[in-house]
Amino acid sequence: MSNPLSIGTTFPVCLDICLLMALRRLDVWPSGDLALAVAAQRVKRLKTRLTPDELDAIGATWQPWRAIAARVLWHYYLSDQTRSVRRLDASHSGV
Repeated sequence: MSNPLSIGTTFPVCLDICLLMALRRLDVWPSGDLALAVAAQRVKRLKTRLTPDELDAIGATWQPWRAIAARVLWHYYLSDQTRSVRRLDASHSGV
């Protein structure tokens, strides 16, 4: 493998998350992460999900603490009650 970035869009997100979680870098912003995009969409009350470029623009305002903002948005994503209710409803729809 000559260029690891040629794998596609998944590798940069994994690399960013590794830098953020394992190496605890403070200024990492995984703009290609789906949960981050969904959380930002909900927090900003947007009708459509943000693109990675739009997430980059938002993340720029939090420099040099973008990793902290990402963690807050991930926490919001995981604790969002509307998401949990929808998932529960979907799992019981066949009953």
